[in-house]
Amino acid sequence: MSFLTSLNVAEAREELQTLTCAQIEYKTAAKWAARAYAAMELYRSTGDLKWLALASEFGSEALEHAAAAGDGHADAMRAELYATGARL
Repeated sequence: MSFLTSLNVAEAREELQTLTCAQIEYKTAAKWAARAYAAMELYRSTGDLKWLALASEFGSEALEHAAAAGDGHADAMRAELYATGARL
């Protein structure tokens, strides 16, 4: 599958027309945070270190996007990610 054919341009256009940039960043941060949490769950259930590494990487992505959203979102998300162990 081509990268370009996997893009959902209609969804992106709707987001740009209905959300602020900060809201888009926070929505993106939440998606990365969910991935971090899921990866940590997989690590805990399998012991496979690849999931631990991905939990850390995905947690970092979540924090970057939350910081871009502003208004203290990164601090709140950091606390939650540290509490779950998804951000090492």
